Amino acid sequence: MDYTEFYKHVQNELKVTGTDNQFHLYYDETNNFRSFKVDDKGFNADEHAYFILGGIGIKTDSHDIVEGVDSLFSKFGMQANAQEIKFKHIKNGANNFIELMDKKRVKVFLN
Repeated sequence: MDYTEFYKHVQNELKVTGTDNQFHLYYDETNNFRSFKVDDKGFNADEHAYFILGGIGIKTDSHDIVEGVDSLFSKFGMQANAQEIKFKHIKNGANNFIELMDKKRVKVFLN
């Protein structure tokens, strides 16, 4: 699919900048219950639960990605064998958005 006209519209009419930047994208699905099944009792998972593709983008030319991820894991105090950072690792008991924005690991992550 050719998105040229869409990009032109976004750049020219909506005045959005940076559409030519290149990023490394890291993403994962959330609330994935792996397989959806139906039996005599109903569904094996909440069919109303949100399924979201979440992630981050890091500018390709911003820094060494591996070094940055290793540094982030270190600042979080993650175990050396950890493969990923989950929301529960940075949430640290926050019950709402305002509380979450005050957490040290969230600040480290956003910086």
